[in-house]
Amino acid sequence: MTNLLFPLRKRPAYSYKDEGREFSAFRTGSRLHAGCDLLAPEGTEVLAIDDGTVIQGPYLFFDVVYALEVQHDCGFVVRYTEIQQSLPRGISPGARVSRGQVIGYVGLMTSGSSMLHFEMYKGTVNGELTTGSGPFRRRSDLMNPTSFLDTASLVAPPRPLQPGEARANEHVSSVLNLRSKPAIDASIVTAISPGTVAKLVRSVTGGSYTAEGTSRSDWLELQTSGQAGFAAGYYVEVGKGRDQQGGQTDPLGTGRVNNHVTSTLNLRSEANSRSIVLASLSPGMTVSVMAKVAGEAYLAAGASRTDWYQLQSGNDKGFVAGFYVDLDSPESSQPTIKARGTVNSAVSSSLNVRERPELQAPILFTLSPAESFEILESVKGELYAGGRNDWQHIRHQDGTGYAAGFYISINQHDTPKSRWDAVLANVPTMGASAATASQDGLAPGIAASEAMAESDLQRIKLLTNRFLTAAARFGIPAALLAGEASRESRVTNVLDEHGWSSDGNGFGILQVDKNFHTILGSESPISQAHIEQATGILAADIDAVEAAHPDWDDVYILKGAVAAYNAGVSNVKTINGMDIGTTGDDYSSDVIARARYYLRHADLPMFRL
Repeated sequence: MTNLLFPLRKRPAYSYKDEGREFSAFRTGSRLHAGCDLLAPEGTEVLAIDDGTVIQGPYLFFDVVYALEVQHDCGFVVRYTEIQQSLPRGISPGARVSRGQVIGYVGLMTSGSSMLHFEMYKGTVNGELTTGSGPFRRRSDLMNPTSFLDTASLVAPPRPLQPGEARANEHVSSVLNLRSKPAIDASIVTAISPGTVAKLVRSVTGGSYTAEGTSRSDWLELQTSGQAGFAAGYYVEVGKGRDQQGGQTDPLGTGRVNNHVTSTLNLRSEANSRSIVLASLSPGMTVSVMAKVAGEAYLAAGASRTDWYQLQSGNDKGFVAGFYVDLDSPESSQPTIKARGTVNSAVSSSLNVRERPELQAPILFTLSPAESFEILESVKGELYAGGRNDWQHIRHQDGTGYAAGFYISINQHDTPKSRWDAVLANVPTMGASAATASQDGLAPGIAASEAMAESDLQRIKLLTNRFLTAAARFGIPAALLAGEASRESRVTNVLDEHGWSSDGNGFGILQVDKNFHTILGSESPISQAHIEQATGILAADIDAVEAAHPDWDDVYILKGAVAAYNAGVSNVKTINGMDIGTTGDDYSSDVIARARYYLRHADLPMFRL
């Protein structure tokens, strides 16, 4: 096979030849997998394997991700799928693409999965690639891409630019025009191709232009082959100083995520909004500021800004927009107020403020629910409920001290109840059937479900933070996820040493079936990736049940989705019969009873919003 390029800049950490990611793996409806899945973070650049011409795309392929078809000059047709709808400038039907050119970005499905689904065709027949016949439901010239991927070369990274150098960046699909003046209507002096290094003369403010839906006015004067001209800054990569390239530098000092951030601040791999998100930073979090750099323009408080900071937060090092970080003054010896906080509704009586971020440290004073105070800094301390170690250093009229971060809302009101949080306590249930209850030697009913939930309680308590994270992302009650974990795996107790069910089909505490899904988070049965994948599946079941039964009340839609998680949406036909055909003929009834037990348990206040 022709030695072409691998479609990503590096090979994925998880193999594309097993675990359901391989070509011809079994899929729903007796269909076979028509490509290889290359797991990669959302936003990862997708590269053309060879020169070619775009046939069609982007078009909706599956869930909320898209596909792009390219006829390559080597003869092969490749469908690059499960990518974002937004493509680099100039990538459209009929456009020419070059070997190694960025032609798309890995998308994110509602399940939380992100990958490049890669399909190859011989190009010997015409017609649509997806068909209704054959084991793959694909065109007859479909080919197995595995051997190609095994032997494909990785694209050589371009040499790092030195200070004073510049070149066209990934937003340029053909050539970068240099103009006589910094304005889009100025005459073109010359043009440079992607990869050509030019001399950076200066940066200027010029005429406005639009990029990514934003009006910008940043221009750069470049010189190449003795000719100078102006290029729009959005399309230019410039050489960075040693600090921006990852060399050792002394930090500028400490800083904190300020109260312009209402949820979280993205720490990115580069100083632009299209780069990969490395971590999310909470308001009030303390960070080490390594450097201030000029990056992509962004809008903040109605103005265009280009100031970014390179930060170090724990083991993560990346870039954030400067508007959202306050630098600490080195002259100041007093803590600076970085945000305001409020005791949230997870606290039923009072919140202890301690001398140190430790559970046994002396209590200095207490705060009542909804009482507000000043946030001085976020710190790591002793572990507390749910395996968390985030504490807030706060100042109140009674003094300063430390309080567990879970019980504090920063710069915002408590998260409102989701539609499904509001109905969970009212979902009707009969509890466990005789078949299910007998596993623990119990009589059928709600009491049996609660007894089994109680026996799993200590393991649930260790995972509360993970359930809460997934619940917040998908709008699913955390207590419901806990009830599912108790029913599916007794919270790991009935899984083998690798986290699989006895029949080898279901993985993790929430038992994602490898026959129907690509398993995520397989490194641990309690991994966040696994829990979020399962939560996404349940969220999709809610949507499907609601679509199938639009006249049902919310309590029955939620209960029906739980039944569908076990036996499929097609099994949910009637309100009274939705559990018939599920495991034990009681799946949703038993899960709901366990979830309601956790919802009201005194040791799990975090499950009550």
